[in-house]
Amino acid sequence: MLSRTALTNILIALFLSGAAKAGPEPFLWYDFDEAAPNTVAHDSSGNEYHGIIDTDLSEPNWDPADGFIDGCLVFNNDTAVIVPNDVLTEVNDAITIEIWLRDAFGHDGNNWIFDAGAGDYRMQAAIITEPHLQIFWRAGNDTNDVLIWDLNDVDPNLLSQYGMAPCFVKDETAGTMTIGWRGPWMRLTSSPGDCYFVTKTGVDKTLANVKNNTFKIGALTEHDHDLMGRMYHFAMYDYAFHFTCPPPTECPWFPHPHDGDVNVPHDANITWMPGDGAFWHDVYLGTDWNDVNDANSSLPVGAGAYKGRQSLGNELYDPCGLLELNTTYYWRIDEVNDGNVITCKGPIWRFTAADFVILDNFEQYDLGDNHIQYTWYDQYSQEWGEATGAWLELATEPNYVHSGNQAMSYSYDTDDPWADLAYAEAWLPLDEIGGFQDWTSHDVRLLTLFFYGDADNDVNETEQMYVGIMDTSGLYAEMRYGDHPGEHLSDVKVPQWQRWLIPLVWFTDGNSAAPNDVNFASIANVHIGFGNRRNPIAAGKGIVYFDDIRLYPPLCLPPPWLPDLNCDCIIDYEDLRIMALDWLKVGELPGQLVGNDEINFRDFAKLADYWLQDHRWPPE
Repeated sequence: MLSRTALTNILIALFLSGAAKAGPEPFLWYDFDEAAPNTVAHDSSGNEYHGIIDTDLSEPNWDPADGFIDGCLVFNNDTAVIVPNDVLTEVNDAITIEIWLRDAFGHDGNNWIFDAGAGDYRMQAAIITEPHLQIFWRAGNDTNDVLIWDLNDVDPNLLSQYGMAPCFVKDETAGTMTIGWRGPWMRLTSSPGDCYFVTKTGVDKTLANVKNNTFKIGALTEHDHDLMGRMYHFAMYDYAFHFTCPPPTECPWFPHPHDGDVNVPHDANITWMPGDGAFWHDVYLGTDWNDVNDANSSLPVGAGAYKGRQSLGNELYDPCGLLELNTTYYWRIDEVNDGNVITCKGPIWRFTAADFVILDNFEQYDLGDNHIQYTWYDQYSQEWGEATGAWLELATEPNYVHSGNQAMSYSYDTDDPWADLAYAEAWLPLDEIGGFQDWTSHDVRLLTLFFYGDADNDVNETEQMYVGIMDTSGLYAEMRYGDHPGEHLSDVKVPQWQRWLIPLVWFTDGNSAAPNDVNFASIANVHIGFGNRRNPIAAGKGIVYFDDIRLYPPLCLPPPWLPDLNCDCIIDYEDLRIMALDWLKVGELPGQLVGNDEINFRDFAKLADYWLQDHRWPPE
């Protein structure tokens, strides 16, 4: 059996198909697959150039599942890896540095990947910088030894979402510098033709001047933080990789959603890049692989899997909201030339739509033109009406983000002297942003969101947290946290992520437990507030973080809500087997249903109480 290291070497060799020779092993190689609370990045090259993690957090943010093979290190503008100063003694007249990244897009400035050297001689790189959307590579002085690759206004999120593998090369014998890229999406930015690299000549012999100096990954040497992104490979070689142009293809490529993607939004569009020589695209989409494979353009448009023919330059198909939740779709694109001849029957790609509708996951905002206050209304962003004591900002620190890279920081003050009313409220105008408004479709029954509290928050009935909804006619309903079993007002003082689940039938008119008349087929706004909008009382203040506001059909609830330990919606022998394997153990285990002590007969009693019941919440 191949060892993990041998397998990794094979995968690296496959990715380096543009290299002119197999070459020796890297002299520095960080896998970044460690786990918390480890503060060392171990060097897998055998040279023991282990890096020290420097972070603003209590411990490094390792993600055990989001790397190419194993885990990765999350750089969230708070982390740097300090590399031993003597590592560059291995370098003579050539160097190659390869990195594998995800989500590496600095919204508000340079995203520095690494930096070494001092004074007039440095070796550094930044990726997808703003405002010019460029990749920057320097290996020596700041004149002849700098190479910049312009991305030509390509959406950087398109490049960063699925993983990037840039190579930075300097060959002083040949007098060249190169930025290379492995991945077909670089066709979007390459010039000329389909080459995945850019090169400059006439560089100086200055690598020797950067040796034995401070070396950091994820930051400039004088900074402790810079990089935003996930890194799951960093390797350095003492020779130069050489790249060649790939052959042309007549077939479509770079599908989006990617083949095998899951949790695809229900309103996603389908896009691809055209094959060479394509004049038309025939689009096929369906839920049966055989139907998509067997369909052809002789069928009427909309009959079965055939969705019609589109012209070159229109590489996008909009299913018009037809994607059903938690459903797997298959699709293919056939390329047709100007002679009406199919030049390529495209491959069949697949994706699975999410089992939820996203109302807001806060990933689209930044500190520039897409500031959160330009979409959500709070005390300082609204231009009309009476101001309430709510102030919104973006949260990017990992502790304050439930999923993705960003969340909403919500400061409330029901006694704010600058506010007109003695309660705090912010709202998302779905009708203004083209958001999901028909909550009667897709069998939606449940609104959920995650919140993260703070121990210093003021918590009384006068600061009670609530979620409200308003339809397009102005009718309003709300749900107040703490009004149902299992909810406690003090939960907003707990600094950990908690899930709030609200069946739509629980929304009231905001004044009583009576049913409301809100039209769920036409929701205009989603409100989040603290206090009482009908009976405002000036009281206290605090800060709560929110993330992942979603709508669901009836769903299976994991422990501790229900003893459905394997989340298949029925409590049966499989759940009993899981509990038996962990019997009398202590810790955060699926079978921990009652209290915080060991798994014992109290947990078994709860499981037995639900035995053989099919539970989805809310009930169908």
